[in-house]
Amino acid sequence: MKKLAIVTQSYKADFDECGLLCKSIDKFVPGDILHYIFVNDEDYTQFLVYDYGQHCVLKKSTILPRWLIRIPFKIKGHYFHISPFTYPVRGWIIQQICKLGVFEVIDESIDAVLNIDSETVFVRPFDYNQIVQNDRFLMYKDKVIDQPCIDQYCKAAISLLDIQVDISKLMQFDYMNVPVCFERNNTKELLETISRNTLTQNWKIALCNRYRFSEYFLYGIYVDYKRSSKSHFVINKYLFPQIDISEYNTKNKFQDKVCQLNKDSDILGFWLQKKNRKDLNSVYLDFNSICDVLNL
Repeated sequence: MKKLAIVTQSYKADFDECGLLCKSIDKFVPGDILHYIFVNDEDYTQFLVYDYGQHCVLKKSTILPRWLIRIPFKIKGHYFHISPFTYPVRGWIIQQICKLGVFEVIDESIDAVLNIDSETVFVRPFDYNQIVQNDRFLMYKDKVIDQPCIDQYCKAAISLLDIQVDISKLMQFDYMNVPVCFERNNTKELLETISRNTLTQNWKIALCNRYRFSEYFLYGIYVDYKRSSKSHFVINKYLFPQIDISEYNTKNKFQDKVCQLNKDSDILGFWLQKKNRKDLNSVYLDFNSICDVLNL
């Protein structure tokens, strides 16, 4: 049987949501599936409360190179990492590098990881057969409906992976979902390919010097165009459908939405999006009501 782990990238603004995810994993996910939570170094002590049972909290610096230094204050609303080898690196890029680098630090017996955001919750028992079929792992791929920046994601993949393909062909498909599964050998070879295609021969430097790319598009396009897809089977369904909680400012409205989506027996949980957090903070449903509705 293939061995899976769950990987979550989190930070202090999602502290409560990450705790809710941990509770849902305790309730619905078998204990032999480890859950790795990667956080900024300054948030590590706060998140240690979630380091118990199958959950393991790690600093992002365990993956990042030592020469990459985080500036302790915001510039134009963003935190940056700086180094002698790269442009200033935004936190969004750092998070993607940490997702791709997880196999450097997690247990060597793990065959694949499921990338699951900290704003996600399980609502029914984890079904291994939804994730692994005939020793192949799920890979989300569907026709693009609305994916901002897809042209930039595809251009970055063509350059980083040295793929000879018309960009219009790549832009037909979307690889972003929850969860996205990274298989160990594919990920290793993906990063080796990026390293070979850069002057520095270092995939972390290469990605730090990209203004925009998508780790999920990189992986999906690599599997489609550089590897045999025998290691994956394709799904085109959201196992964690999105709920924008700013649209449900009462407990009853939120509960109605949860009940509606929960009629689909294939879903594993929900992805609780928080769009326009700064503008709509006052209308978000209170966190206790969310926990009550989800029975967590």
